[in-house]
Amino acid sequence: MVLCTAIIYIHMDINKEIGQRIKATRLERKLSREQIARRIGTTQQTVEKYEKGKIDISVRRLTQISNVLNVGITHLLIKEGHDDTIFNHYVSLQLK
Repeated sequence: MVLCTAIIYIHMDINKEIGQRIKATRLERKLSREQIARRIGTTQQTVEKYEKGKIDISVRRLTQISNVLNVGITHLLIKEGHDDTIFNHYVSLQLK
């Protein structure tokens, strides 16, 4: 049970990290959540949940968002100047 709980927390932290990067990049590009939502075929509320790390984001959706933001997917997964730990955790969770 403890291991399961730890995995859930790691998973939530990954969602938050990715969400923060999505939001920061969106704001740098001066785009609204609604603009992102329209371009990827979802709602503004869903984009907000992604940014807050409240829901999982699929590789397909993350790719769509990175395309709208005109950045590579690794920009959203790997913090500049840091190792690729978040990226590796994200990929491992997607493969399960």
